Amino acid sequence: MTLIRYVSDLHIRDKSKLDDFNAEEEFIHFCQDTIARGYSLRILGDAFDQELLLPIVGAYKRLLNELPDNTIFIYGNHDIWLKELNHLKGFRVFESYAEGSTILIHGHQFDEICKNISLSNFFIKLGNILEPLFPDIDNLQLQKRRPEIYITESAKFAKDRGYKRIIFGHTHCAGHWNVDGVEVYNTGCWVNGRRDYVEYVNGKYFIRSWGDCPCKRHTT
Repeated sequence: MTLIRYVSDLHIRDKSKLDDFNAEEEFIHFCQDTIARGYSLRILGDAFDQELLLPIVGAYKRLLNELPDNTIFIYGNHDIWLKELNHLKGFRVFESYAEGSTILIHGHQFDEICKNISLSNFFIKLGNILEPLFPDIDNLQLQKRRPEIYITESAKFAKDRGYKRIIFGHTHCAGHWNVDGVEVYNTGCWVNGRRDYVEYVNGKYFIRSWGDCPCKRHTT
């Protein structure tokens, strides 16, 4: 029996004031449970939120050691540099990844700004400068996004390539939609009190929230 868990948008940094990730112990337990129950893990982009790996390893060594073996990484606009590590033994990084009739991707490719990596990097760095002065700037950016655009564009992306299903992240809005015959799933995020993931078990996909943390979902 194939068992898979999909997460995205942890935005792990270095435990500085700019680090939005505050779920270290919960994610460690999540990884331990994933291994204990025989699941594989897919991280669909923006696992990390800075360009330097060493500060992340120094701050989150225990968490990184708890990741299941053969975890598959999809890089996002915040951690596109991960693709440079693809040569390391046991480290598998992709822009997109196909599993039968399902395609996995981060989702910044459906964002008019973020699909331009140079422009995306500019706004990421600008956000890092402004965030100490305006702590809610990330929330405001997300609220301005129009989830329906990502839903329709991701469905089109999958259908044009012959896939029946697409799983992506980026928007931080977990949900499930059926668009023009394509099943669309969003993995949500692990910041701002949310602990979203998608789970595949017994041939079906489910949207989950780890623990008892309340999570607002966009579902149909």
